[in-house]
Amino acid sequence: MKFSRMQAMNDRQRSLFLILILAVVVSFATGTTNYLLYETAFTEQRKRLIETAKSHARLIEAVARFDAQYSTDYPGGAAEATISQVRDAQERYERSGETEEITLARREGDRIVFLFRQRYQELDTPKPVLFDSGLAEPMRQALLGRSGTLIGLDYRGETVLSAFEPVAVLNLGIVSKIDLTEIRAPFIKTGIITGVLALLAIVAGALLFAKTTDPMFKRIQESEAKYRDLVETSQDLIWRLDQEGRFVYLNPAWESTLGYSLEEMDGQTFTSFKRPEEAERTLQTYKQILQGGSATNYETIYISKSGKEIHLIFKAKPLLDASGQIVGAQGTATDITERKRAEEELRASQQLLQTVFDTVPSQIFVKHQNGRYLIANRMFSEFFGLQPEQIIAKTFGDIYQYGGESVVDSDNSDRIVLEKGQVMTTNEIAVRNHRGETRILTRIKLPITDERGSTAGIVGIHEDITERKQAEEELARHREHLEELVAERTKELQEAQEQLVRKEKLAVLGQLA
Repeated sequence: MKFSRMQAMNDRQRSLFLILILAVVVSFATGTTNYLLYETAFTEQRKRLIETAKSHARLIEAVARFDAQYSTDYPGGAAEATISQVRDAQERYERSGETEEITLARREGDRIVFLFRQRYQELDTPKPVLFDSGLAEPMRQALLGRSGTLIGLDYRGETVLSAFEPVAVLNLGIVSKIDLTEIRAPFIKTGIITGVLALLAIVAGALLFAKTTDPMFKRIQESEAKYRDLVETSQDLIWRLDQEGRFVYLNPAWESTLGYSLEEMDGQTFTSFKRPEEAERTLQTYKQILQGGSATNYETIYISKSGKEIHLIFKAKPLLDASGQIVGAQGTATDITERKRAEEELRASQQLLQTVFDTVPSQIFVKHQNGRYLIANRMFSEFFGLQPEQIIAKTFGDIYQYGGESVVDSDNSDRIVLEKGQVMTTNEIAVRNHRGETRILTRIKLPITDERGSTAGIVGIHEDITERKQAEEELARHREHLEELVAERTKELQEAQEQLVRKEKLAVLGQLA
């Protein structure tokens, strides 16, 4: 019942209505709980009876097969030996329920002849009953070779829950049963107790409702007033449309967003404030809502009174009348014009950053602390024969096809940077590219910290110095060769000088002579 009708009731009617609700709820809850508990107990009892009947039947059959082979000399025959052993076992077994029992019987002509029944530690033999008398229905089914459960009359004429099973080897029937009155008794008792408690709860609740009704409705009215104030002062755009798409309610936030007064927008279709192509697209979505659909995070563009494009994001659902019929749509919208502008600026900035990122003559990447790549520039990706987007969310082991020590070295260096939070520089590492060529790289890994100062990832910079390294090695070889030539020439000069000195000495000696 709607609040407006409740508000028109006098105090007595209100109290009676609330007491009736409380009585129905409490009665339903207690009744349902008791019923479910009864059904659960009934089902478990049925399973237990089935298990008892089947296990006893199979056990008796096994004993009978044994006796048929080894107890042929027993007085009365092997069958009597089996029945004697079963009777002896039952005398030693105590059943749990007051009325729970097992009966074993055979069919003799038009009668059911019971061999024994066992309840507690009592073991006796019921009187025979006619096969078609309507009594001992579970046993009759067992002697017909059927297996199952039923609720029916036993040999005493009592209604029981029973499980019946044929004993095929001896042409007997076995029944495990319990009186329905025993199953139902605790739940009837519980029902009476819960009924009394429910009545007390209803009386107590009625008194409490009578005391709190007026303050409660007063608080509801105050809550409605607060809700109305929230709607009227909300910065979100709140709206309702009829089936033709005309505005039937708008909160004041629309005035500051589009520049139109509420009076100017009231009764106008929402397509009046859109460009034709956008109006057609939104109209298709609106038709789906009128069919029972909904819209979440639906972005569209309105045109303000000044001609400016206003980007709005909508949440919408059908508007229902009192009978549940769809009579329009309602929802909220948020002005995301500034966010869209910021997104465009961010996108342009990211594009510029990516351009710079890809033109830097070094291999650059960013890794998450879990070892997976977040960003990779083109030089890094091309080194492994991949596109940048193919690197994202993968580990070095995923993209490096050769495995081995290079993967281990990369993982170890990542772990050191993450654990110590320090820059790690490696002057030379040998890594094979996607063509199998071994390249010499320098490697720098820097930690990335989050707002708490914890290391959240790694920035890596690789520079391929293979050509420079080869040039240095070639230069070293040339230098070494040059030094060898110089040494040889120096030696030759020294030898020539020594010969010249010897010649000069000989010439001087010749002159003296």
